[in-house]
Amino acid sequence: MTSPDKYIRAAYITALQSATGLKVWHKKVPKNTSPVPAKYIILDSQTKNETVKSKPSETGNSQTQFEWLCTIDVNIYSINQSGISNAAVVDDIEEIVLSVVRGGVVTVTGFKIKNTAILESMDLSVETAAQSTDRKLVKFEHWLSEG
Repeated sequence: MTSPDKYIRAAYITALQSATGLKVWHKKVPKNTSPVPAKYIILDSQTKNETVKSKPSETGNSQTQFEWLCTIDVNIYSINQSGISNAAVVDDIEEIVLSVVRGGVVTVTGFKIKNTAILESMDLSVETAAQSTDRKLVKFEHWLSEG
């Protein structure tokens, strides 16, 4: 059984960096990043659920084949001076992300993508004394089969 998690992350990092020109990281901006870019993407909150399992005799293969429903959150950040917001920046980046993911540019090594869905998109912008952060979270779901 092959877990799709690392392959999904790698596919997203490659496709989104290429399409947006932004840095894409998993979970957090690395500590040694200096300066932290004003715009970037963070991938997090992955889930997976087994949806179908076929026995070797059913597939003609010598191994059991699995299908997965997987989700991944794509967080788009635009960091501004405190009191300044420009939500259009994250909206524009979101449009690129949506077209890349829904357009089939994201390919997951070792898996066939049977379906891709956008589960939700929400604004999670925050204001602190030091900075304004425009943030958009987009949750994608992929139905994957091995092979």
